[in-house]
Amino acid sequence: MTVVCGHTHMPFARLANRRQIVNPGSVGMPYGRVGAHWALLTGGAVELRRTAYDVPAACASVCAESAYPDIAEWTDYFLNSRASDADALAVMAPRDGRLPERVCVANHLVRVATRNGSASKLGNA
Repeated sequence: MTVVCGHTHMPFARLANRRQIVNPGSVGMPYGRVGAHWALLTGGAVELRRTAYDVPAACASVCAESAYPDIAEWTDYFLNSRASDADALAVMAPRDGRLPERVCVANHLVRVATRNGSASKLGNA
């Protein structure tokens, strides 16, 4: 059984209690890397993918169509993915009961994986 969920804006695929849990990430508000993050599920396999798009054009389009007062700042921050996945974990972890030292270890592991290239296998289109 595969369960697809969302809301964290960070892509992942993992096994929990004999169930495959997939979060494809975010098309419009990703953490970590610019682009539209999504997942392809075929035959029980999961491929986390990312599709590049013209971010300045998307920012301009959203700003032209929105009456939100701070839309230019919002689009710059979210569409350009100014917050890293480690930043997002630091904000979310206390809200879901994780201890601060566990967040520090998780952030360190993300940085190490990114530096040595092992994280590059996730999210590439």
